Amino acid sequence: QYIFLFVGFSQLPAQAHECDLAYVRAPPDEDDRQFAKNALLEDIDNQECVIKVEYRQNNSEHVSLYRAITKENIVKTLVDQGLIVVIQGRGNRQLRLTPLYDELLQAQAKAKSSRIGLWQYSDQIEDDATEFGFSGRK
Repeated sequence: QYIFLFVGFSQLPAQAHECDLAYVRAPPDEDDRQFAKNALLEDIDNQECVIKVEYRQNNSEHVSLYRAITKENIVKTLVDQGLIVVIQGRGNRQLRLTPLYDELLQAQAKAKSSRIGLWQYSDQIEDDATEFGFSGRK
């Protein structure tokens, strides 16, 4: 038995592509990273979401993720809970000049001062000592 496709379907481009969450990175610890991943999946929970491309860098789109109905920023929620880390915009002008980036920094500062999530024991998540392999890059 043969299945025939219309010519237009055989030329159909990819319908999905990988993108990164804007302005944030996963925690360095594997257990914390898995916990953040699970929290993101639970927050999305098969709900309709909307993404907004915030910027493009190194051939990758960096997006913010919102609930379609409430317009709640899911990434900000994870930062509020102290589950992910806001990247530092050293020298990258497009990171420093956006209201969303400022919101995420404020949310992270609040999580740090409240000792939530990653910030439970300290406001440092990586050991800054060179004897422990700190390379100076975050």
